[in-house]
Amino acid sequence: MESTMPEARLDGWKEIADHLKVSARTAQRMEGVGLPVHRLPAPSDSQVKKQRVYAFKSEIDAWLRSAPAGIEEVARADAPPFAPSRRRALWVGAAVLVVALGGGAAFLLFRRPREPVSAAILPGNKFVVLAEDGAVLWSKQFAGYLSPSTQSWRVIDLDGDSRKEVLLAAREERNNAPDEHSLVCFNGDGSVRWRYVPGGPVRWNGFDYPNQYQMGDFSAEGRLKGGRRFTAVLANHRPYYPAQLSVLDPEGHVIGEYWNTSYLWTLDVIDVDGDGQDEIALGGINNVHHGPALAIVDHDLKRAISPVPDGFAPSFERGRERAYVLLPRTDAADVLGVDSRVKKVVRSAEDHLEVSLEIADGSHTSERLYYLDRRLHPQRLDFLENFVALHRRLEQEGRLDHALDESEKGRLMRFEHLR
Repeated sequence: MESTMPEARLDGWKEIADHLKVSARTAQRMEGVGLPVHRLPAPSDSQVKKQRVYAFKSEIDAWLRSAPAGIEEVARADAPPFAPSRRRALWVGAAVLVVALGGGAAFLLFRRPREPVSAAILPGNKFVVLAEDGAVLWSKQFAGYLSPSTQSWRVIDLDGDSRKEVLLAAREERNNAPDEHSLVCFNGDGSVRWRYVPGGPVRWNGFDYPNQYQMGDFSAEGRLKGGRRFTAVLANHRPYYPAQLSVLDPEGHVIGEYWNTSYLWTLDVIDVDGDGQDEIALGGINNVHHGPALAIVDHDLKRAISPVPDGFAPSFERGRERAYVLLPRTDAADVLGVDSRVKKVVRSAEDHLEVSLEIADGSHTSERLYYLDRRLHPQRLDFLENFVALHRRLEQEGRLDHALDESEKGRLMRFEHLR
């Protein structure tokens, strides 16, 4: 029998705020980032012309469950900005005081605009930028797709002026054309500083590849002189190859470019050799080797490509990596008929490079972790828990005829250095 119980309703901002366990002012701000509320017109005979606000508990609870990381910062921001009447009084008082004291004292009275410190991507492809107290500074609506991952945006001072910029990886819809992937840089006030679209025309063996590239990763951690930073952007051709690394200065100009005819999955900016200058580590799958590959390049390379197939991009400089290393495949990957790829490269506290790998079959099964010296030679190999369990299962199924022992570990410690 169908239930006839009425849905629980919250009337007014106070009840809504009580349900959210925030202040009424915060609840009102949350409406701006997607909180589902409804309004009833005021009765025609009422002296109050304000619309009445209400919400349903089920809708709010469902919205909270689907809200991405970062929305809690909005919910807990119980220090609202000045109310309009208070703000007006402050400005009037400040103006009188400036006249009384002279214009030279004005800088003491006006605070610097609040800086962005975090962001969130809400359902419906809405990008919201937050202040330190969690209040929404500004928001942008996109017609396309924004990944809810916190890896799709950065808040960072790019040009060393102590003011933070906001970077966002976006995929925007276009009429009668494939979606366009781009990296958008906003100033702290929400105005667009620059926008970069990766890719470019490529011709190989008489075939012109369509200019369709998908952003894979980006980093704004690279250090330049004077406190400035470079932004590294990694993109792969859809649905073929090559992969493109672009290096941008704080103004969005390309200062370095590297192409690779394989599929590159991850990008990490680290000081590989300990000389105080950041390099760019690129990890992915080598198309010829059908196994994991690791490339190290300088941020200021002009225009280079590697490996170099015949007839490809003759205007590119050939193979300017600092290092290009092929890593062995595991027996488990061979049995499953899938590839392994480099997932992450970081510098450890012990001054090693830690290179983690995963199986590239959609399961993202963590596979192994290498510890490399500065010349990218393996010093240690650890098998990760998920991979040990996978290997044991394949043994039990009779698809592998050996245990994960020291002999296999020894084989997997043999790298091939192409550069």
